[in-house]
Amino acid sequence: DFLYSLMCHVQLIKLEESERIGSRKNLPVGIAGIGCKYCCEKNRKGFCRIFPARRRTLPNKVNDLYEHIRRCPLCPKESRERLKLLKNLKSSHEDEGKSMLSEKDFFDRLWERMCEGSGIIMDAR
Repeated sequence: DFLYSLMCHVQLIKLEESERIGSRKNLPVGIAGIGCKYCCEKNRKGFCRIFPARRRTLPNKVNDLYEHIRRCPLCPKESRERLKLLKNLKSSHEDEGKSMLSEKDFFDRLWERMCEGSGIIMDAR
């Protein structure tokens, strides 16, 4: 529930030339990413946008995006509180040893959609 709820607050985006700085400088323009929909509506860029270059980095990048949304002043307070609640529930289920298979499937599907959206061949590792 947490990951699906989080996805309600993001949108697919593409890397722009002006964003190719720091750790993004070697990424190709047009590579698919995910951004906070509230910041995207205001044309804000920066930490509210993630561009995972490899499938294996996607879970950590999505967590970075959650950390942004958790603090984003443009995201409605009720939404931030709901996500925090769901994140805590997710953590308690992980502690109980709940299978992570569905989470792996979720990230596999997200990666496929990002690859389709960019038209750029991305590293599946």
